[in-house]
Amino acid sequence: MDFHVLFARNPIPMWVHDSKTLAFLDVNQSFLDGTGYKRSEFLQMKLGDIFSLDEIPALLTNLKGDQKNKADATLQQLRHKDGYWVGARLSATDLEYNRSDAQLVTVIFRGGQTLETLTLEARLRISEFAHSHSLDDILQKTLDEAEALTGSNIGFFHFMEADQKTLLLQTWSTNTLKNMCTAEGKLLHYPLAQAGIWADCVRKRKPVVYNDYQGLKRVGTLPAGHSVLSRILTVPILRGENIVAIFGVGNKPTEYDDHDVWAVNLLADLAWDIAGAKYVESALRTTEYSYRAVMDQASDGIFVADSNGNYIDVNHAGCELLGYTREEILNLSVRDLMVADPSEPPRFEELRQGKSLLTERHMRRKNGELVFVEIGGRMLADGRLLGIVRDITERKKEEEKLKYLALVVSRISSAVISTDPELCITQWNKAAEMLYGWREVEVLGRSLDEVCRTEFQNNSQKEARQTLETEKRWRGELRQFHRDGREIWVDSSVALLEDERGNITGSVTINHDITERKRTEEQLRRAQESMQDINRTLQHAFEREQIASRTDSLTSMFNRRYFFELLEYEFAASRRYQRSLSIVMFDVDWLKRINDTHGHQVGDEVLKYVARIVHSHLRESDILARYGGDEFTILLPNSNARETATVLRRIHHKLKSMGHFVAEKGNFPVTISAGIASWQPGMESTADLIRLADEALYAAKEAGRDRMVVAGADAENSI
Repeated sequence: MDFHVLFARNPIPMWVHDSKTLAFLDVNQSFLDGTGYKRSEFLQMKLGDIFSLDEIPALLTNLKGDQKNKADATLQQLRHKDGYWVGARLSATDLEYNRSDAQLVTVIFRGGQTLETLTLEARLRISEFAHSHSLDDILQKTLDEAEALTGSNIGFFHFMEADQKTLLLQTWSTNTLKNMCTAEGKLLHYPLAQAGIWADCVRKRKPVVYNDYQGLKRVGTLPAGHSVLSRILTVPILRGENIVAIFGVGNKPTEYDDHDVWAVNLLADLAWDIAGAKYVESALRTTEYSYRAVMDQASDGIFVADSNGNYIDVNHAGCELLGYTREEILNLSVRDLMVADPSEPPRFEELRQGKSLLTERHMRRKNGELVFVEIGGRMLADGRLLGIVRDITERKKEEEKLKYLALVVSRISSAVISTDPELCITQWNKAAEMLYGWREVEVLGRSLDEVCRTEFQNNSQKEARQTLETEKRWRGELRQFHRDGREIWVDSSVALLEDERGNITGSVTINHDITERKRTEEQLRRAQESMQDINRTLQHAFEREQIASRTDSLTSMFNRRYFFELLEYEFAASRRYQRSLSIVMFDVDWLKRINDTHGHQVGDEVLKYVARIVHSHLRESDILARYGGDEFTILLPNSNARETATVLRRIHHKLKSMGHFVAEKGNFPVTISAGIASWQPGMESTADLIRLADEALYAAKEAGRDRMVVAGADAENSI
């Protein structure tokens, strides 16, 4: 099967575009179904037509050398035909397409992964992004991720002042700033009392969704330069009794639901956990009141030291982390609390040079216990050292567990596959890649049964499902298929995963390849059968594969020699199993007259025409062969004389109703004369069968042609 067929039939959405012009060259139906375009209109477009703000991902324009096969980890936004945005992850591969440099792009739409997975991945990207970017960049990145997760077109993040009456307008998402909002109010102190219903989440102290914003009677005011709202979801970020910020997204093409609220809540909390600490740095330059409020609201420990490493301030979270009072810590230094590590001494000099550091170290609690922390450090403008400290003990334990499990899963020789409750793949180890031929990035989010094309033995799927429901595990042998279509047999063990409340959270499948064993079993089974039957079957299969060399050059039907070979085989089978077998001998009436009147070329066309009509009315198991000159023969296994006569009547009716067209001479009728002979018990050779059919054909001609005669029946059996 060539590339174009595989491309068109592939269930994975994909397209091909020109690497230089970025024009689309090809697209399969799976991608069109996901984006609503018609093939004809899509192939008139370029990459810039489906990406927001003409921001085409770098992997689609900068693939070179070792980057020829690369996936984009970020959630991209593709423009649906109806105007809204569709979240998707992309993978690209260089190829030559119609002699042009091109790229093949595969797409996993947001629907192929659970919202939980997408949200957790977004949180991870934001955390990594935060290490080397400013407060505004971090907040904007978080808003962009929230838009992608919910399909929104705007997003905003505003701080809440300690007086709980004033909003500090902070930042908007990338899309909002470029397309919808001038953001003239940035860093403006905005009274809560003047804010419209977009700030209701502060008043109600809980997430608020308005799916018909313009239809509400009380809309209120928006900050200067803000875009028009159609739908909105806002979330208050609380720390203790105080609201510290407001996080909002809006203008989703469809209504917001509980899943959107859940996802935005998670990102909002993460935004504050990261931004809150960053905010401290700017707060240190303002009033002591604001500085202390932010310090105490931060969930991470915040330590401030002088240039020599002696502590001069610490927040409440830092005290709780180490078990000291604030006064006790202020009498200590960095060296007192930091566990000495010869491989990584304190890097004060780098901090004094203005570098920002991120490191993982052990600190010692007051009771002597060690705590594993992540420290982000930098020097402030006044020479003080700022350290943001987060307890990562549990995270490191989980990371070590995950690393160990990942190592085990990657090294195990059996295919290990994890799925969610809907049996969509969430993990696919190296052994699975080897067994099935699919890379993990190609199957994540897809149905396990769709990828492996699982077939249960003896229709045992219902029994397997019942066993899983009652015992939460099942084991058995399954027939599956490799990516290239090869059959695979596996010994499969499936276990369901449950949470603390007994809800199914997914499953783990371990498949061991037993294909060779099954093949050996099949070979042993076949060895018990008659070698003569095996040889005959193999010879018959080989001859059918060579059928192209056994056809008549004029009509493309089988030739006489091959007909006799098949007749011998079918005749022997009929004798052995006492089953029906018929042959038909027929020729085209008055072919010589046609040759003399219209020429031999027309006569040849008539022979080919008759062969096509006859062949189109036969079963796949029936054999049509040119016997010689204008004479043909048909071999009909498992057919008696009556059934064969019925087939011939249909053929004759078709020939007479259509006629044969000759340019400038119109149509002229074409008829046939035929003789039918069927195998009878006691018949010893194929020669007897052919002789009877030939005699019946002769009788049909003698009776005036344009008819058939069944051997052993009345000659009046005209067609």
